[in-house]
Amino acid sequence: MSKGKKAAAAVIIIIIVAVIGIVSWLYFGSADKSAELESETVSGQVSETQTQEEEESDTAESESQTAESTSAQTTRQGTTAQVTGYSLPLTVREAMDALQIHYGSDYEINSTVEENGLNYFSVNYNGERYASVAVDLITGRAEETIRETGAKTEFSLV
Repeated sequence: MSKGKKAAAAVIIIIIVAVIGIVSWLYFGSADKSAELESETVSGQVSETQTQEEEESDTAESESQTAESTSAQTTRQGTTAQVTGYSLPLTVREAMDALQIHYGSDYEINSTVEENGLNYFSVNYNGERYASVAVDLITGRAEETIRETGAKTEFSLV
């Protein structure tokens, strides 16, 4: 093979690798941006809901100043953290905080939708959905559904 053919083959290989790199960067870069946009949308919806619920809970909280705070041992294996200091009804933010305490810092908690009086949260581990949790903000009851097995566990956030 002549030097000219070797150089041309090397240039073609470099161009192919560069094109693959650019396409990968555009594809994975846009996936990150869509995830960020989705996260911002959820955060905006949570903030609006949280503000409304905080106004409602402030009124309920002032009426129930004499009620003692409730606490419960979490049912998650491998954790001994207790969720304390929350009064019912919970806000979306309080439920997310309680779930974060329940699952621990290795898990990411995201609010998804409100449906039929329940708020649904996704629990992600290493970027993959681990479970879905349906929470009744009025009672503090939660039902976890493990994605891989479909196993269901009920527990209380307060």
